[in-house]
Amino acid sequence: MKEFHLKTTDDFSKLRLGDAVYLTGTIITARDMAHKRISEIVSAKKKPPFAINGGIIFHAGPIVKLKRAKGTKGKKKFELVAIGSTTSSRMNKFNSLVSSLGAKAIIGKGGMPGVRELKDVVYLAFTGGCAALGAKMLKIKSVEWHDLGDAEAVWVLEAKEFGPLIVAMRNGKTLYK
Repeated sequence: MKEFHLKTTDDFSKLRLGDAVYLTGTIITARDMAHKRISEIVSAKKKPPFAINGGIIFHAGPIVKLKRAKGTKGKKKFELVAIGSTTSSRMNKFNSLVSSLGAKAIIGKGGMPGVRELKDVVYLAFTGGCAALGAKMLKIKSVEWHDLGDAEAVWVLEAKEFGPLIVAMRNGKTLYK
């Protein structure tokens, strides 16, 4: 097992099961309702308002605190209070969607059986119960689809040494046996 400090834009092909990863760069959150909406948009031959191709999807529903930014006439600003991984297997039915949009990694907990069949998509496990720690390594850049609610909205996050994340699934292999 090795330790990697990577940018989210780096090549992940060198990662192997059991490796520890720390990520710096852009990560988006997506849970059940966001995946459903992404699926509907793609079916309508449109693109979501955020980049997925070559990106990282974090199965998480953050706890955020609303702050009013001074001098912005009511513009909303959010502060991340806690963000922990949610169970990824619920999103398993969207695996082909994730692959077709070019996501290169999924972060979550508990594994995601369908990821084993996806080529070039790595599953990174973030330990459950570490939501307060996660908030210290991630900052909110923006939010999309806030009408879905705080937990289900898509949060575009900036990560700084986010981890350790463990490579738990890759190219048909899994640590979840």
